[in-house]
This record gives sequence, C-alpha cells and structure tokens, in this order.
Amino acid sequence: MVIELPHRILEQNGLSEKDILLSIAISLFQDQKLTLAQAAQIADLHQIRFQLELVRRNIPIHYGEEEYQNDLKMIAYLE
Repeated sequence: MVIELPHRILEQNGLSEKDILLSIAISLFQDQKLTLAQAAQIADLHQIRFQLELVRRNIPIHYGEEEYQNDLKMIAYLE
C-alpha cells in the first residue's frame, strides 16, 4: 500500500517518513489492531526498540493470556 502525504506539510512540521510510520504503528497498536510484532515491523524497528518507544511515551503494552502462553511455550522450547 502506498500512502502519499504532502511533503510540504511534513517538512513544515519537522516530520520524517520514519516519524509518520512510527505514529501510525503506535496508533494501530494502541487500538489493538496490530500486535506488538506487527507494529514494530511497520515502524521498521526491532521489537525491543519499539517497546522502549512505547515506554518513553507511557503507552502500556498489551499483554494478555495468549501472549503469556506463547511466551511460556517459547521459554520451554529454548530450555
């Protein structure tokens, strides 16, 4: 998908393409439309870097039962 934004408006507000992608990814993550991994991918950041950005902005990380069970399976697999 290609989204075109007026460069003039972005430049006037000091925004880069990376800023826009990060904002979109965070917004969709907050709305629970994307998983953490998906949002990090859209923002073109490693998941840890994306999590650090969420912490910096005081945005809670959604961590439900399903994520917990997946983490337990991964831990067991790695042991």
